[in-house]
Amino acid sequence: MPHTKLVLFIEDEPFAVDWVKRIVAEEFRELCRIENVRSEREFLLRQEELEKMAVDAVILDIILPWEDGVPVTDRTDYMKPRGPIYEAGIRIYEDLKGSARFRDLPLLMYSVTDVDRLVFPEGLGKPAFMSKQAPDFRLLQWIRRNLFERGDSGS
Repeated sequence: MPHTKLVLFIEDEPFAVDWVKRIVAEEFRELCRIENVRSEREFLLRQEELEKMAVDAVILDIILPWEDGVPVTDRTDYMKPRGPIYEAGIRIYEDLKGSARFRDLPLLMYSVTDVDRLVFPEGLGKPAFMSKQAPDFRLLQWIRRNLFERGDSGS
């Protein structure tokens, strides 16, 4: 049986997460699954764990909250937000590109934000981008092309 592909989906909207999980399950069955991270803080807290996972691609929203439903009084790490929510995806993109584990993985910015208005860190270039308003088949095409049609060499 072929190896199940794992997509890291960094997205805070529960409806979007459920929808993408559903269409991916319908299209790829057991050949592909989604691991969700819902906030910038969760990404930072789980970064070491995520780097150990067999992630094959990343889909990243641009506007993300610092945390998802964790009251300040219940926090034990006292991490402070790194900046505005509308730049969270860019900061995570920079973190991913700085990671030996993630830097060469296929990465798609998937957002309602106009990518042409964003400023990316110098030297990293712009990632692939797709609007959340795009038809579902375009997202499925991106996943198919980057996970199932690239071949073992990753080229």
